[in-house]
Amino acid sequence: MAQILTDLNCDAVGYFIPSSEGRPEVDRIIQWLQMAASLRIAHIDMSDHAPGVYLCKGMSEYYASDSEITSAYATEYTRLLYTWCAVERLLQLLQLPPLPKFDGWKKVKNDRWNSATYALLNTSAPDHYNCVARHLKQHVQTDPGLSGMPQLLQAFEVTPWRSRSGSLLLAANRLRNMPAHGDLSIPSPALGDESVKSRQQLALHVPRLAVRGLLMSMQMLLSSLAHPDDYWNGNTGPAEGWWMRDDQGVWRASDDDTHPKNSISVAHLLPVDPEGVAYEEY
Repeated sequence: MAQILTDLNCDAVGYFIPSSEGRPEVDRIIQWLQMAASLRIAHIDMSDHAPGVYLCKGMSEYYASDSEITSAYATEYTRLLYTWCAVERLLQLLQLPPLPKFDGWKKVKNDRWNSATYALLNTSAPDHYNCVARHLKQHVQTDPGLSGMPQLLQAFEVTPWRSRSGSLLLAANRLRNMPAHGDLSIPSPALGDESVKSRQQLALHVPRLAVRGLLMSMQMLLSSLAHPDDYWNGNTGPAEGWWMRDDQGVWRASDDDTHPKNSISVAHLLPVDPEGVAYEEY
């Protein structure tokens, strides 16, 4: 996604406001996406807090396991925060529709997140979106630490201003609140108990799925841009047409497969290649 926005010179978001004002924000979107994609591991060595320098085998294994699970949680939730930063900058740029009044509902908070889900109300979801949404919902419902969070569960409910197409955007935003506000508990290491260790690793699917949800939501917001009406048709685009890089880094003139809307909508899949779009799951 960062590469696509760079290739398009960010015109897909920059036309909303003057480039002199919007360019710094667009650069930040790319920056946060690149940071999220390039994060390998947030290494945390919990042995720094051991009672002494020399440890027995059991204590050494304990702190090694503690470092492993803590680093894994730190890595995935940091990636979630980086991705959330990119999406929040995007929401600052987009001209989102105001929320109307909904009969039978109490006052709905008119914030950018609800406005964004309202903008996605009738937007077609990209490939794998429903699978990711279903998978994340199952994790939230079965995870002891998440199933007791009513606001998180409400993110998957359909409302007049939010269809399933907006559920991942809201759910991921509420999940990022956990590390952002210190409301995240990292489990203790489980030495010798493979079932507990397996459950701990399974719990890491939650932030990973949330990241996918945010990125897919970004794709949907960008590919649903409709104003000005002729923007995507080339009348307000580059005079020489759109140019994109294929999976080998070669610049090619846009066609149906490399048109900005199509390229954005399949950004979570393998890159566009000269033979067309490869629909293998990323």
